Amino acid sequence: MELVSSRQAASLLGVHESSVKRWCNSEELACSYTAGGHRRIDLEDVLDFARQGGMECSLLKFGKDAGLVWNGANELRHGRSADILVLKMREWLLHAEANKLTALLHLCNSMSIPYARLFDQLIGRVMQEIGDSWARGAFEIGDEHRISESLLDVLYGLLAEIGREQSDTPTGVAIVGCGPNESHGTGAMMVRVLLSARGWKVIYLGQNVPVEDLLLYQRRHQATLVAVSMSSHREPAEIRQFVRDVTSLEREDVPFDLAIGGSGAQFARQAFGLERAWVFNNAEDFDDWLEVRHGK
Repeated sequence: MELVSSRQAASLLGVHESSVKRWCNSEELACSYTAGGHRRIDLEDVLDFARQGGMECSLLKFGKDAGLVWNGANELRHGRSADILVLKMREWLLHAEANKLTALLHLCNSMSIPYARLFDQLIGRVMQEIGDSWARGAFEIGDEHRISESLLDVLYGLLAEIGREQSDTPTGVAIVGCGPNESHGTGAMMVRVLLSARGWKVIYLGQNVPVEDLLLYQRRHQATLVAVSMSSHREPAEIRQFVRDVTSLEREDVPFDLAIGGSGAQFARQAFGLERAWVFNNAEDFDDWLEVRHGK
């Protein structure tokens, strides 16, 4: 038996907590009480109530895995890893059930779990799992491509939702894309989501962006941030040269911060440290840096 509070039940059912309390008082929804007098409701009773009432409930999409997903999401909410969710996400993606991944992100968002944590603890780890599996020959390159596209579809869905709530006055302007000869865009898309959720206007240039184009759009839009994703197949010397090329073309009258992330970030640190670029190994570090450096 998995017990939830009246507030959690209300969040799952998409109603005000007072409605849940009223249903409990009228015995429409069974509940028990703690020693302190607080209501506790069996998660299965909440799901049955939603089914019978034809109510929207994100957990219903997971069927028999509802309790497992709920427990995993709560682990994330408390800052702990949720290995079981990573395994389930891998399973969903392999079986072309990306809609469950979208439902999971919506559930986590309703629980106020930051996007950055979801990207680090869920999507980033799944990407690593898929890459390792493909390297071991566990499945075909077509599967890897299909899964990557599914993840991008999920991220585009998040962007659409964020866009409906954004103000017409952006809190900053950023250029985001993948470095030269980079064809994996999932990391850059996650950065795009993080910035958009913070109210930034993002000029997204996609994959394989030449240095000249990064600087062209930075000047054109007076962007204060250029964020570039680089994968681990880049050599430290290549990343060092990339930073030199970018900073050598920077104009003093339109300065900007250069942020590098992705699986190649560890090599970027080896290449040049932090003197000429900001380097991030994960989304949460980048999100924290945005708060401190830009206050946005």
